Amino acid sequence: MKFTVKTSGQTFEFDTLKRGDDLVISVDGRELTATVRHVDHNEAVLDLNGRRITLKRHRSGQKRQLWVNGRTLSYERLQEQGGSAAEGGGTLSAEIPAIVSQILVEIGQDVTSGEKLILLESMKMVIPLIAPADGTVTAVLCQEGDAVQPGVTLVEIDTK
Repeated sequence: MKFTVKTSGQTFEFDTLKRGDDLVISVDGRELTATVRHVDHNEAVLDLNGRRITLKRHRSGQKRQLWVNGRTLSYERLQEQGGSAAEGGGTLSAEIPAIVSQILVEIGQDVTSGEKLILLESMKMVIPLIAPADGTVTAVLCQEGDAVQPGVTLVEIDTK
C-alpha cells in the first residue's frame, strides 16, 4: 500500500508490502525490511536491522498516533493508494490476524454495498469483509487458507 503522511510539519511518502513474515517499507528510495514477530489489533513487534521495535497505534478518523518504543508520533494519513471507497476506489483488509476461510468473489465481479466478499476466521469467529459501496472487484490478493495480518490489502474495489 502507498501512503502519504504528514507529521511534525513534514510530508513523507512510503510504500509497504507484506512478503511472507517480512514487511518491506520503501521511503525516499530506501528500502527497509522488518520481520514481523507479533501482531494484534493495535500492536506490532518487528525486528529491524537487529533491533526489536514495538509499535502501538491509535486512530480516530484520519488522525493517528503511533508509539514507537515509547516515542509518540502524531500524524494524519493524507492519502492511500486507490483512495477510499467513497472516492472511486478502495481496499479492504483484515482488522485482526485471521485465516481466509472463503473467497466469495472474483476479479471483474460486480458487487453491491453490504455484500460479503471474503470470510475470515479468527479465534473461532467468522468475520466477513463487506463491500462498502457498489462497485467492481479489481483484485483479490489472497487465497483460501492464507494467514493474514491487519492492514494487508485482501480485496481492491473500483466503486461506481
